[in-house]
Amino acid sequence: DDEGNVNLEFPSPGEYTLRLLKDTGAVDIKLTVSSDERRTIYTDKKAPPKGGITVEGEREKTVASRTKVRYDEIKRMPGTFGEALRALETLPGVIQNIGFGGGANGIIVRGADPQSNTYLYDDLPILYAYHLDGLTSVIHNDLIKSIDLYRGAFPANFNNATGGVIGIETIDTVQKTKGAFQVSLWNTTAYTATPFANGKGYVAVGGKYGYLDRTLGQSGLLPEGIR
Repeated sequence: DDEGNVNLEFPSPGEYTLRLLKDTGAVDIKLTVSSDERRTIYTDKKAPPKGGITVEGEREKTVASRTKVRYDEIKRMPGTFGEALRALETLPGVIQNIGFGGGANGIIVRGADPQSNTYLYDDLPILYAYHLDGLTSVIHNDLIKSIDLYRGAFPANFNNATGGVIGIETIDTVQKTKGAFQVSLWNTTAYTATPFANGKGYVAVGGKYGYLDRTLGQSGLLPEGIR
């Protein structure tokens, strides 16, 4: 067009060479094209205006070992028993540690010991994300916005995790007053949230009360002394 913009569609992913014919000669631009990708390519740099500031930077690198799951996706995953953190068991490279006290505390990431995982709740370490029964977590689902699973060995600021880091991101906005109350066979959960200061702030509170020892525990399915 008049501004020099050209839109190109490639028949398939692969390696391509664009040849740009200019007054100063031909310029070849090599590209690696993937599917469903839109990209802006700069063929030359214009001199900044007088007194202007030129800012250059590198694009943030993609973390290949990261898997992100949003809460709306978690709710559709089967076998989670209404617990957001149990969605970790359905992710690639994750195996549930079979046995009592499984759940998120017992997941095996990259074959590492379950105790080698680090759980962060908005960067706050959680030493025990699940109760001993392995079914219920200590975090209310409605306080979770998304969960990131990072696979690999990490430095000291991640508690020297050698299996994986589970980063739990909390909700960051509340548009209106709302609440939830749920009763199940093993626990009761409650949640309430409300905005204030014309939407500039909010308060969100969630809580759980577990009584698995009084329901399934009475049937003899749980070991003695579990509370």
